[in-house]
Amino acid sequence: MPIYEFRCRQCEEVFQELFTTSNIEIAGIECPHCHAKQAEKLLSVFAAETKSETVMPVMSGGGCGPSCGCHH
Repeated sequence: MPIYEFRCRQCEEVFQELFTTSNIEIAGIECPHCHAKQAEKLLSVFAAETKSETVMPVMSGGGCGPSCGCHH
């Protein structure tokens, strides 16, 4: 089951939603903080374990873009 990360366009709250399918209707995602239905799906960065057992962020495409909020 995929977990997606969203940001509310009204209050800027970042939250996650668990879906039982990869077919999601983003227009209907409600912010748990202000209950607005103005969420945008974020590009999430994930971590991968290496042989040295350190956790390194893994990204593709050279960056998340201006609306991602990860401040890199």
